[in-house]
Amino acid sequence: MADFIACVVVTYNRKELLVECLQALRQQLRPVDRIIIVDNASTDGTRLLLAEMGILSAPDVDYIELCDNEGGAGGFYWGIRYAFDLGADWVWLMDDDVEPAPDALSVLVSHTGKPNVGYLCSCVRAGDGCTSMNMPVVDMNRGGSSYPRWDTHLDEGLVRISSATFVSVLVSRRAVAQCQFPLRRFFIWGDDLEYTRRIREAGFDAFLVGASKVLHKRAAIGELSLVTEDNQRRIAMFRFLYRNTFWTSAKYDGIEGRLKHIAGVGLVALKIIARAPDRRLKRLSVLTQGILLSYTQNLENQADWDFDSATTNIRNHHSDIAFAHDSFTAQA
Repeated sequence: MADFIACVVVTYNRKELLVECLQALRQQLRPVDRIIIVDNASTDGTRLLLAEMGILSAPDVDYIELCDNEGGAGGFYWGIRYAFDLGADWVWLMDDDVEPAPDALSVLVSHTGKPNVGYLCSCVRAGDGCTSMNMPVVDMNRGGSSYPRWDTHLDEGLVRISSATFVSVLVSRRAVAQCQFPLRRFFIWGDDLEYTRRIREAGFDAFLVGASKVLHKRAAIGELSLVTEDNQRRIAMFRFLYRNTFWTSAKYDGIEGRLKHIAGVGLVALKIIARAPDRRLKRLSVLTQGILLSYTQNLENQADWDFDSATTNIRNHHSDIAFAHDSFTAQA
């Protein structure tokens, strides 16, 4: 019996890109069994457009509209939780600005039979089709030898990795059952890296699949940088990035890893002082605030979140689905 694959797409105020993503999902050589759209309380008419195009009435589409914008972290939390309760064997994760090639999923699926796979991710290019984006962290674990084991399955086009972003990541049901869901309180930035690292820390394998290709049509191709960011509203949001990455480093890294992380943040501070085009004190304040929040806020998921109260609208074809994981006990 073929595996049941659910695709979770998280969207917020990008209805045109969302439609392009959904059209690409419809063109997959290996069809997606269920498309789950998690709408982070969009205000641009996303739901109306999806209804007009007949997408919401499609029998294989479930639409979850959240009461508030919970960021990517909250969107993927609810989406994975919903897919798990549907009984999905694999959950394919992506943002609304991702356009997978027609064979992106089929290539990923061709490697799901390997034992102990927690997740597989695609090779990501920018909208120009050439520029590399969202490169996962290559696993440099030596595994008792003198060299890292990243090339274990290189002859099959696979690279062993230790974390990845939610830009075409196929996660196994076994990994979700053991590792639960992304950290909803992260809100934005770093939730995907923490979640995929958590799966690896639990003992699962993970691979970048070179032949599975997707486009990430993000407006800014370059890496996130508090030093050069010119959008004043986004500068304040960098507190989430540094809060989340500092928290993750404290949880998983040894002393050496944490010291390297601290040194990296110190270098960012120096670059702000020397090179930031404006608002240097503001940028330094955001950096400091993020670090302090990583020590003062509890970012772990809590068991008292209720799906019904978090959603304002849900259109599905499975009225018998009940969210039983407020106290999480899951079976693979």
